[in-house]
Amino acid sequence: MRMLLALVVLFLGIHLTGADFFISFREASDEPQAGFVEHPYRTNQKIYVGPDSGITAEHIANLSYHNFAGEDVLGVTFTPAGAQLNQAFTTKMLKQRIAIFINQQLVSAPRVMAPSFDECWISGPIKTEIEQFIASFKTK
Repeated sequence: MRMLLALVVLFLGIHLTGADFFISFREASDEPQAGFVEHPYRTNQKIYVGPDSGITAEHIANLSYHNFAGEDVLGVTFTPAGAQLNQAFTTKMLKQRIAIFINQQLVSAPRVMAPSFDECWISGPIKTEIEQFIASFKTK
């Protein structure tokens, strides 16, 4: 009986872990900065990741897949509260780099060229990764 219970708990733990969706938008830099942590990025690149913006999965209303000119892109639509946080963060980080983590994976580290509000587009992940993120988000 104890073994069966352990297996059920293990199965539930695996199932729940697979259904979790985490997203984090963080300050980032190409150069070391106080309080920033070095993180590997792409092949032979490093990025220094700093404080979290406070945007979480609860601030995301929807994720979607798009392909623009042959590039796979993850569309992120924010809730009203998320849109306010996103606008404040992207305004603060204008012309600077940010790091975007999804399910603990650094998926993109773009430079903010203009503030965004209720949606943004994340390039970097490939189509299969985007599909996994969307599936994970829908089961959260």
